[in-house]
Amino acid sequence: MSAPRVASPVVRTLSTCRAECPRSICATPPPLTVLAKDESDTPTQIAVTATHVLWTDARALYRIAKRGGNVETVRDSACDFTIRGDVVFFSNCVSPGSVWRLDLSDGKLSALATNLTSPRYPVTDGRGVYWITTGMYMHPFNDVLGCCAIWSFDL
Repeated sequence: MSAPRVASPVVRTLSTCRAECPRSICATPPPLTVLAKDESDTPTQIAVTATHVLWTDARALYRIAKRGGNVETVRDSACDFTIRGDVVFFSNCVSPGSVWRLDLSDGKLSALATNLTSPRYPVTDGRGVYWITTGMYMHPFNDVLGCCAIWSFDL
C-alpha cells in the first residue's frame, strides 16, 4: 500500500495572483478604516445598529458612529450585550449583578433583573430576554440558593 499523496501548499503573492487570475478576483482590496483605537481595554464583544458600532470590554458599553467620530460610553458596568433594533440588553456581571434594557433612541433604562450573581450573555428573540448565571446566586423572588441557571424575562 502506498503512502497517501499530500498536496504541497501553493503560495501566491498578489503579483502572481494578478498574473494568473481574472482581474475581478485579484482586484486590490479597499483600504481598511480604523473607527476606534486604544479607547478601552480589550474588546470582548461587538455588534452594530443601523448607524453605530457598539462594543464592550467587560467594564463598559461603548459606541461610535459607523462613519467615525467620537467614542461614547453608553453605559458603565456592562459585561455582555445584545441588540434588537435600537434596544440594547446588557448584563452587569459584577455582584450583585443585573440585566438591563436600554433604548438607544431615547436613553430610557429599565432593570429587568437585579441581585444576580454573574449574569452573562443576554440574548433576545423579541418576545423575551434570556441569560445565564455562572456563579452561586440567591433567587430574587423566593430566596432559593442555586448555581449556574438559565433565566428568562418576558417582554
